Order: sequence, then structure tokens, then C-alpha cells
Amino acid sequence: MKELKELRVVSLSGNFIHDPTPVFDLPELKRVSLSSNCIALNDQTLIGKFKLMRSKGVLVSQGIQRKRIVEIEQLIESLIGNPSSNKELGVFLRTKNRYPRLIDLAEDRSVSDGAKKMAYKNWDVSLRRGKIDDDTASFPKN
Repeated sequence: MKELKELRVVSLSGNFIHDPTPVFDLPELKRVSLSSNCIALNDQTLIGKFKLMRSKGVLVSQGIQRKRIVEIEQLIESLIGNPSSNKELGVFLRTKNRYPRLIDLAEDRSVSDGAKKMAYKNWDVSLRRGKIDDDTASFPKN
């Protein structure tokens, strides 16, 4: 974030962020959008940080948040650390499950949360082993 210190407007909506505090360290920040993430808006520490940011004149848009899902966070950590895994999962989602992006699956209400969690965990394990294949990542196709 140090290289981004001149950012004034940050839109981080539609991700899986659960801790937005690094953004609050941007000295020139004037507006931040955090809707559709996994932020616990009832967390007293975060409430205090949001209040502090607003008192500094920063427009903070929190919007509606999703429930935090540890399994997808673990998968995303793997994807961030390995670009080829990121590409492989993207191809798998598009060709085998007809989802353009991981977020599209996460927001698909026709698939149960349990099935999603199992898929996230299976994909994480498979990708850490080097390859995702149809057998190890059983996911109900939409």
C-alpha cells in the first residue's frame, strides 16, 4: 500500500475483503467503496475506524456485506500466490461450470453454501497439489 499513498478514491466493492483497515492508512483518501465484501459491520473496532475516517472527511460506503467464508479466503490466498492456479481455476469455472468468475459462483443462490464451501476447499487442495481436475473438484454444474 505504500506505493499507493496518493490514491484518493478506492473502489473495492464486490470482493471477499474482511479487513479493510490497510486502506485507511492511505493519507490522501477521500472516498472508499467497500460494498459486497465480507466485512463484519458490527465489529466495534471497525465501527471506530469507520467513524474516524468519516471525521477526517472520507466518504466511506459500506453497503451490504456477505457472510465471511473461510474456505474461499483460503482458496483466494492460494490463487494470489500462484498466477497459474488462478488461470487454471478460471478456465475450470468457465468451461466446466459456466461461471465467468469466482464471484459469480459465490453469489449464485441456486447452489447451497455447503456445496460452495466443499468446492472451495477441494479446489484449494487440488491447486496446492498442482492441478485441478474434474474428479478432485466435484461441483454441481449449474
